[in-house]
Amino acid sequence: MGVKAFEEGNQVIATGELGMGNTTAASAIIAALLNKTAAEVVGRGSNISDERLKHKIDVVNRSLERANLKENESPDPLIVLSEVGALELGAMAGAMLSAGAMNKPVLLDGFLSYSAALLANSIKPGVVNYMIPTHKSKEKGSRIVLDALGLDPYIDINMCVGEGSG
Repeated sequence: MGVKAFEEGNQVIATGELGMGNTTAASAIIAALLNKTAAEVVGRGSNISDERLKHKIDVVNRSLERANLKENESPDPLIVLSEVGALELGAMAGAMLSAGAMNKPVLLDGFLSYSAALLANSIKPGVVNYMIPTHKSKEKGSRIVLDALGLDPYIDINMCVGEGSG
């Protein structure tokens, strides 16, 4: 995906998100790769209720436990992706890796793109140097993952979407 975009003359890849429920897998990836608890990174996503938030945290916890990723200090990022990730996050990470290999920038727009960036940088340390965070998502784990990547977004306008709006 990334290589083809650049072969077609594009100079940058812009990543974002669209949909409901996709922050669950992103939170699980971040928790696993940064050795954080689900409660530290799982947020309300599309403004879910307290009851749904508790369920979401439980889902991430159970997923990490099932995959033996809780308190694993150096998990293999490909195992993390295959066990608790999602297809779109793997595709985003792949595009980011392609961009880095071709010395091209990647715009990060939202929580899902941050988790894909963490995944890509865990696979190929240093690829984060090609990433530009457009805004800080209000999703709970955003600051944790951005700090881990050493990234500081340009704006913080309290958005929880990454639909190209950052």
